[in-house]
Amino acid sequence: MLSLDPKKMTEMSIPVGTGWLLGSCMEARGKQELWIRQKPEVLEVLREQAIIQSVESSNRIEGVTIPV
Repeated sequence: MLSLDPKKMTEMSIPVGTGWLLGSCMEARGKQELWIRQKPEVLEVLREQAIIQSVESSNRIEGVTIPV
């Protein structure tokens, strides 16, 4: 079973490429927090658009049609 115990984490080794990917994820997380603080209204609009597009795509895949 995997654990996030700090002792076990210091004993683990990861490939260099994985380390770079983790660093990129941390950088993206910092940018995400910046956007959340500075432009929450923009993120809300993008979230709403993503939900609409997701529902449309899901309906299309399942063959659901809505009369207009």
